[in-house]
Amino acid sequence: MITPDGSLSGLPFSIGTYTGTLSSFALVSNPTYGGYLAVWTDSTDADYDVYAQRVTTSGILTGTKLTVIADSIDQMDANVTYNVNTNEYLIV
Repeated sequence: MITPDGSLSGLPFSIGTYTGTLSSFALVSNPTYGGYLAVWTDSTDADYDVYAQRVTTSGILTGTKLTVIADSIDQMDANVTYNVNTNEYLIV
């Protein structure tokens, strides 16, 4: 994890294990309730799809890995943002 001043905090952790190529990582914090949402693309299923996983401020995965989009066409360059006014994430 990274502290507000940009220094590393805690130990590295894995969000999952994958057999494909991982790319296009993005991470956003949720200042309202704490924690993060990690978003990435991976080619485990022969084409690139977009996935997300919530992570606590302690680096513990919460909930299950979410499939944002899995299509026969490659999905690349995933990104994520958080709207503090509506408590919603937007993944593009």
